[in-house]
Amino acid sequence: MKRKLLIGIVAVMVFAFGGGNVAAQSDFSGVWTLDSGKSANVPPGLMQTMTVTQNGDRVEIETKSKAGEGQERVGKDAYVLDGKETDFTMGRGAKKAKRLSKWTNNGNSFDVTEEFVVSQPDGSEATVRANHRWILSADGKTLTIERVVENPNGASKPRSRSRRVFVKN
Repeated sequence: MKRKLLIGIVAVMVFAFGGGNVAAQSDFSGVWTLDSGKSANVPPGLMQTMTVTQNGDRVEIETKSKAGEGQERVGKDAYVLDGKETDFTMGRGAKKAKRLSKWTNNGNSFDVTEEFVVSQPDGSEATVRANHRWILSADGKTLTIERVVENPNGASKPRSRSRRVFVKN
């Protein structure tokens, strides 16, 4: 009897605390609005809305941005969270853009590492590296995107950091 009880307790503990590092993956789908008051190092007056559609490991994003009295800009992007390096298209004259996107171990966030080549004003080329972490709150109502960009040699700010906090509509 004691042996059956012990086996039962061990089985419950393995199930409850996980038999491995695999966690359920969060769903980032929804319409998200930037909360500039909780964000850090974003342009003043920035208004931004993201529509995120997720299907398994594929996350598609449509972002609408407007700063001050400027014109609204719409951008589209997508991440495949399989941990494989892929080419991607980047605006602003960037070329040779590569990206690696993958889930973190806890399943409520994913990391994106990007590297792309840009043309400098003097005609030379420089490599920019960026890291993003998308983090979904436990209640699924807040999305935080932390970003670190390593700017090219000679830049006045060799590293820039920002944190954008979005609330779900």
